[in-house]
Amino acid sequence: MARTKKGRSKPRAHDGSSSGRPSEDTGVHSRSPRSSTELSTALSQSPTPTVTESDVEPPSAPLAEQSVLEYPSVDPEPFYFEAGIPINCLAAVPTDPELFVVGGGGGPSRSGVANRIMLNRIDAQTKKVTTVASFNMEAMEDAPTSVSVHPHDKIIACGANKTSDAVEAGNNKSTRILDYSSDSIRLTKEQSVMASNKVIDYQQVTAFDPKGKHLLTAGSEGTVNLLEFPSLEPAFSPMVMENGEVLAADFSQAGGRVAVLTAQDVSIFGTRSGKGVQRIDCPVYKGKIKCQFRCCVYGRDMTKDCFYTVVNAKDRSRALVAKWNTKTWKTEAFRAVCKEPIMAVAMHPRGICFAVATAKNCIYILDAHNLKTRVTVPDAHTFAITSLGFTSDGFHLVSGSVDNTCCIIPIPEQFPESDLKVPFIVLTVIVVVLASLLYYLQAHEAVLLSEDATASP
Repeated sequence: MARTKKGRSKPRAHDGSSSGRPSEDTGVHSRSPRSSTELSTALSQSPTPTVTESDVEPPSAPLAEQSVLEYPSVDPEPFYFEAGIPINCLAAVPTDPELFVVGGGGGPSRSGVANRIMLNRIDAQTKKVTTVASFNMEAMEDAPTSVSVHPHDKIIACGANKTSDAVEAGNNKSTRILDYSSDSIRLTKEQSVMASNKVIDYQQVTAFDPKGKHLLTAGSEGTVNLLEFPSLEPAFSPMVMENGEVLAADFSQAGGRVAVLTAQDVSIFGTRSGKGVQRIDCPVYKGKIKCQFRCCVYGRDMTKDCFYTVVNAKDRSRALVAKWNTKTWKTEAFRAVCKEPIMAVAMHPRGICFAVATAKNCIYILDAHNLKTRVTVPDAHTFAITSLGFTSDGFHLVSGSVDNTCCIIPIPEQFPESDLKVPFIVLTVIVVVLASLLYYLQAHEAVLLSEDATASP
């Protein structure tokens, strides 16, 4: 995820000189964006009924102090990478489990702190991370606020505002396409995707679909674009979300659905037609505690038919996660995770678990089936965690922070069995032992009876 508006510094004016970099004609907004009314109509015509707060079953017991359990820190201990810049976003490289990309910087108004994209390699043996390539934004341009890596090709897509003059002139080519190699990153294409000409708006979401055929962008002003890749032509008309700022978005594993999340609702769209197929309204917890959506993510592999939403209480008293069945759109699990807001989420590539980062800089790794906490990493950073991502093999979880560091957390190949499975296994062993003992006693008794019969005159 990207930084919030509240944390952004106001850009300064620049000299207006040309950058001399590749430029593409703006084509995304040549067609009129669909209005909120049109989107609501499309969603209301969905064959699947709308899910409201009444469909979300809260935990049967009140959320008490003891319901938020303390778990030991992960072992082995995490290790850190000093990036040298505040990190706004990160993404794993699907084709290489040792590589991940980060984006960030000081923004246009903090001199001396570069705005850049960095390609980094993890050495699991030495527990060190090295930067193998980087790309710097031009002077007075903003820092990258979202990033994604193509699933098959050596291509990075990121969102980064142009200079304040370009933004105000309506020429904010915030979508950047870059090629990368083992030692270099090169800009190849730029395109405008946001309708806003305000410097406080930025590209909150940049995401390739799992097949690499589409690129999704979403702005803090609520504009959503699904672009064909590599042409960057609109797959359908831009959408403007009814409830404003888009906080997160994610594709289903097959790429046929995309979820777009605002604080008030989640809308699911088909990627072929752009038609709404499902809408989830933010619940009121226990009928009285107002909440806001913060993150969403689809499951993968064994949880590919699941969808997860993160809800924060407006009073910042707790954060909850819901697991949805995407065939019925009913909740399968709904649990309180912690007593502070959750700010970021990442799904394991095999769908066995997912990670969340909190406002108190703690990272939890949750079981994707029952939402139970499996690992806790307290105080992972000294300042706000902005982004999370698993490496493509799932062996490491990487977090990025405005404290200029990445925390790399080794992930065990298999988590301990759940609390229900362990007793079941023990019980099974006991039953087998007792059955064997009973069989032995019966056999021994039969032998004794046979001997008695033989000895009788």
